[in-house]
Order: sequence, then structure tokens, then C-alpha cells
Amino acid sequence: AVDDDDDDDPMHRNGGEGMESDSGSTSGTSTVSNVYSMGTHAISLAAKWVETTEGEHASFDGLSIFAKLLQGGGVSANLPLHRIASRMLQFALLNKSEGLEGLQGEALGKARMKNLLCYVEANKEGIRSLIHPVLKVQAFMMQVRLGLWKRNGEEVLKLQRIYNTAMWFWHEISWELDDFMIKSWLAVVDEEAAITSLVDCFGGYFLMR
Repeated sequence: AVDDDDDDDPMHRNGGEGMESDSGSTSGTSTVSNVYSMGTHAISLAAKWVETTEGEHASFDGLSIFAKLLQGGGVSANLPLHRIASRMLQFALLNKSEGLEGLQGEALGKARMKNLLCYVEANKEGIRSLIHPVLKVQAFMMQVRLGLWKRNGEEVLKLQRIYNTAMWFWHEISWELDDFMIKSWLAVVDEEAAITSLVDCFGGYFLMR
């Protein structure tokens, strides 16, 4: 669970004390602070949703992600709370904040990454808790590409193409945000657990046993 107390959120504190918009306005500072608060809340809500829905599939405990889907486990490519949380993480990386003035090139990139990692660290428990549905989507799309869901018709193939193909608009608000969330999760998860989960999404869980 994530502590929603804004006083304990370092990125929220920074947002309230010095972050400005490009115009340097007070309203810009307020917007940054609100976005960080929204991001923390979205992460918390997504984590709570996962806790509730995953509890409904206890019969699949002990199976890998890839195997759960093949045994009838639920999966959805529509994860609005996760996508909002991921967009807020992107904001933490790209916004103009105190400490970036005058920086360019590599120095600017490193400073922005530091801001992102600070925000991710402040919300690490929630990010760890919400990642499972995102990983399930990756496993499902891989299974579709492997031809394991042909009997479900053309609609399943269309979903995979829309999700994984950059020419579709939905790709920008689904796979790209899921990919960013996975990268953020990698920053706060145990290395062994991370590689096991990712290999599992490609059906290679047996290689990690």
C-alpha cells in the first residue's frame, strides 16, 4: 500500500517549494504539485485494484504468469489506472523543475532521470504491487504472436496488432505506457525477481527454475 500523506512524498514537497512552469508562474508550480499528487493517488488506486482482482484468482497460485493465462486466468489490455499512473511517471521525467535551469545535453538528462527515480522511490511499494496485470498483458500478447490463441478468431489478432504496432494511436496510450511502467518497476524490484518475471512473459519460466 502507498502512504497518501503528501508530507511524506519528497516529489510532492519539491513540487510545492520550487517547481515552476516555463512561464515561472505560481499556477504552474501548483499544477506540478497537483500532478505529482495525482500520480501518487493513481498508483495507490491501481495497487488496491490489483490486490482485489488478483485475490479472485487464488486457484492459480503457484503457476507462472504464462501458465496462468493458458489455464484460463483473466487478462485485460484495458488498464486505465495503470496508464494514468505511467503518464504521471513520464511527467516526473519531463517537467521543468528546480535544479534543471541552465542544464543541457547529458547533464539535463541525468538531472531529469534523478527526478524520476526520486518519484519512483517515493512510490516504490505501490509500483511493485500494481505491476502484475501489466506483465500479464505482455505474456498474453506474446502468446497471441506465438499462435496459441488462433481458435479465438481474428479479433484477438487485431487486439495484438493494435497494442504492439506503432502505426496505431492506441499503441501510444497502451504499450508505450506499459513499457514505461515496467522500466520504472525495474528500478525498485529485486533483480532476480525482475528477470524471472520478464523471462516468464516470453514463456521461458522453466529456464529460471
